[in-house]
Amino acid sequence: MQIFFYLIQSYALRSGLRSELSNRGVDIVESTRKLQPAVIILELDRTDDILLWNVLKDIKDDPVLHQIPVILFSWLDEEETALDKGVDIYVRKPIMYADFLRALVSVGICEKPQHINLIDNERR
Repeated sequence: MQIFFYLIQSYALRSGLRSELSNRGVDIVESTRKLQPAVIILELDRTDDILLWNVLKDIKDDPVLHQIPVILFSWLDEEETALDKGVDIYVRKPIMYADFLRALVSVGICEKPQHINLIDNERR
């Protein structure tokens, strides 16, 4: 997973975006409120990732954060579930730079410097 976030951070930098990696083990809603990112990026690597679904629910239930678009990247065939749970864009891996840019464009993110929030599955 660290490779995924390194890749996404390098894509963000290449696009002129600032990124912040958040630890899902801390109060993600509070840290995301402080950042006020333009987009939140999540990675789903197993179908039973209850923590990821809970983070998504917390974000979408929050009155301040619910309007921030969420992009979910995954190898898994979970697009329908993800969209039902509030993900704005579901992108299948592997992810090339063009896929990353298309996802940002589809949620209305400009190429000017903005924050994106990367939530790390591994850190707790």
